[in-house]
Amino acid sequence: MNVKTLRIILPLVPMILLAATVAAAFATHGWDVEATLFTDDPARKMENLIAPDVMAGGDSFKVSDVGISDDGRKISLEIEFRSPLNVPVTVKELSADIATEGGSSRLSLQDEVKIPPKESATLEIAGPLDGTPSTMGTTQSPSNLTIKLEIGGIIIEMAGMP
Repeated sequence: MNVKTLRIILPLVPMILLAATVAAAFATHGWDVEATLFTDDPARKMENLIAPDVMAGGDSFKVSDVGISDDGRKISLEIEFRSPLNVPVTVKELSADIATEGGSSRLSLQDEVKIPPKESATLEIAGPLDGTPSTMGTTQSPSNLTIKLEIGGIIIEMAGMP
């Protein structure tokens, strides 16, 4: 090859590599533009992550332990949170009301929790106990759920969920 040919071909190499990479991505998804560009539907992921029944049998949250203080004035719940996302998640706020025979009690996250991608962490929510919890042993879910997450640098907050 002579110098003129190399001067023409070498600047085209990055463009050829880029075109080959894009073509490979489309080919692996059956040449479907939407499937190639949006592998996972972000709205569906968030819907699964923050659903109204999130603390009552959802896939992301599972109550692992319930504790009541010796004097019966404080209740705490340990919640196992499994992140379905490929990015780090920070649970900044999590609070909910639980029904008691005397009204309701507000439980809140004690400390901010960072969760690596596709991993689990334990969250502890606690608060004063006004009366006897009526949700223990039943399928009734907490009300007034407030959750604030930081996902990949984006803050997502949902409040007042049933």
